[in-house]
Amino acid sequence: MQKKNSLKYTSARRGAHPGVVYPVLVLAGIIWLVLAMGCTGSPGVSGTVQNSSVSITDSQGNTFQLSGPATRIVCLNSDAAEMLVALGAGRSVVGVTETTLENTQLAPLLPNATSVGTWNAPSLERILGLQPDAIISYSGYRLKNADQFERAKIPVIYIDCNRLSTIREDADRLGTLTGHRAEAAKYSAFVDKWEAYVKEKTGSSALTSVYVEGYSDYMAQGSGSSIDDMVGLAGGSNLAAGQGKSYVKVTPEWVIKENPPVILKIAPDPLPEGKTLDTYQEQVADRAAFAEVSAVQNKRVFALSGKVAVGPRAPAGLPVVAAMLHPEDFSETDPLAALNEYAGTFVPGANSSQVVSPMP
Repeated sequence: MQKKNSLKYTSARRGAHPGVVYPVLVLAGIIWLVLAMGCTGSPGVSGTVQNSSVSITDSQGNTFQLSGPATRIVCLNSDAAEMLVALGAGRSVVGVTETTLENTQLAPLLPNATSVGTWNAPSLERILGLQPDAIISYSGYRLKNADQFERAKIPVIYIDCNRLSTIREDADRLGTLTGHRAEAAKYSAFVDKWEAYVKEKTGSSALTSVYVEGYSDYMAQGSGSSIDDMVGLAGGSNLAAGQGKSYVKVTPEWVIKENPPVILKIAPDPLPEGKTLDTYQEQVADRAAFAEVSAVQNKRVFALSGKVAVGPRAPAGLPVVAAMLHPEDFSETDPLAALNEYAGTFVPGANSSQVVSPMP
């Protein structure tokens, strides 16, 4: 039977473990200190590594200590599962939700993963049978059977991996957990690169107002939503941000009154059978109520796949959204260059399907 990591919960939100020094000679003490520094990961907001032990603080502020990097992970969060693949830890995932296994692009990159049921109420028996070092779940929801896992000494670690504003911290958390901090740093550098690129391109341009609609008709994406981060970084002004909610139901009359120059429809991933991104774009552009809206008149209605609107691919979706909002700044560029780099560096095949309609 595989030896499991030992686990200890602590109340501390961050910090390295104190070392123990047995000085005999001054020189020996100096040598010990140098070696200790070489074995200790640099401290960050999300975790530390001391010798072989791991300390990680999740999105809810819970701190966990493991005797070593996690090599058997049950991931109930599909975005976190993709991040683990991006960091080179896909083989450490032994359990995922049924919907993750149905993702034909991602599932082959998780070769050791089996189904543990649904994300909000996974099977206790299946997970216990997998003997995981940790369970990864969404931070905004406490698992119905979380207490059972905790009694079994399996840490439930809440990490989202879905928002640009926190994606670097989440990558570092998973890099610390799995012993892939160098890969996490590489991913963060990728995010930095494309955010800086978009900022440079749009820095002197006025903000472009945009109505962002979620999967459901007239469900606007407000402040605090994942896409709101992207719109702000892309040089846009999200019209629903002032509604005081992350998601708010609006009316056709509200959209007509706001008269947005750009409309962005977020399409689900995977798409329902028989539907394409073109389908979603046409459904919005062809609404009779929107006939006189500026975005429709000027053919600036877009549909964007949810796979690049949220999650680890969101940094690759940022230049696409920026090109929608500021076509004059991106006329000589390839909006998909970041996604192609992401596919070549982190997740093979991530650029194999359509992500936007029409191409900005």
